[in-house]
Amino acid sequence: MHPFLNYTKQLTPCMIQAAPSAKKLGVKAPPVRIDSQAKYGALSRGDGAIYMRFSRAGYREKIWDHAAGCIVATEAGSLVTDASGQPLDFSKGRYLDSTLACRRKRKNFLV
Repeated sequence: MHPFLNYTKQLTPCMIQAAPSAKKLGVKAPPVRIDSQAKYGALSRGDGAIYMRFSRAGYREKIWDHAAGCIVATEAGSLVTDASGQPLDFSKGRYLDSTLACRRKRKNFLV
């Protein structure tokens, strides 16, 4: 299992922002970079343990980029929250500020 899932194939400021959290969690392996909601599927299958997504300055995540994946991961037993540990709230408009997802056994490390 790859412990840390990330997005896109190129290094971005968002990935750099997530790196200290991954280090704090004891993640030593490089992130597996896959795009789209496939990250949630990989997490749900047990192919990864953590997915962190922090919005870069001037950009906000759109709910439709995470809603279906959130449902799949949650139904598979993963925890999906915002950066403050609260469940994602899709009723507050079309944007999210951050997304954290993890297998349940990692919950205490993230929240």
